[in-house]
Amino acid sequence: DWHLQEEVFVAQVDWALQVNKPLILHCVKALEDTLRLLREKQVSVPVIFHGFRQSKEMATQLLGSGYYISLGAYITRWPATTDWSDLPLTGIFLETDDSDEHMAAIYTAAARLFRKPVDELILTLHQQAEKVFRIKI
Repeated sequence: DWHLQEEVFVAQVDWALQVNKPLILHCVKALEDTLRLLREKQVSVPVIFHGFRQSKEMATQLLGSGYYISLGAYITRWPATTDWSDLPLTGIFLETDDSDEHMAAIYTAAARLFRKPVDELILTLHQQAEKVFRIKI
């Protein structure tokens, strides 16, 4: 039921705000509604769109709004010509939870996607994780 999902989502947002922790969202078919609710709630904690599989244009919109996106193993299957080099690495996370793919392969694919050396990509993403999650890696 959509109304129940919305009610539970709002409770999750409220909890993230209360404990001052990042909000990690897996949003498949309700992005516009999710963005509307985030604006209404004036979310001030980092928001990460986990399992992001949408277009570069949508990634640009989310990153431009101060949100983060997390890309998974599926980027290893994107054509080598796919170019996201004009997007900031500071808005990107990588993940392996939806695959048995080794993290090294995902780092390599992301380095190709963003046209950055693997070492630079890893360093940037680690620094970002430390900042967003307030942890030392």
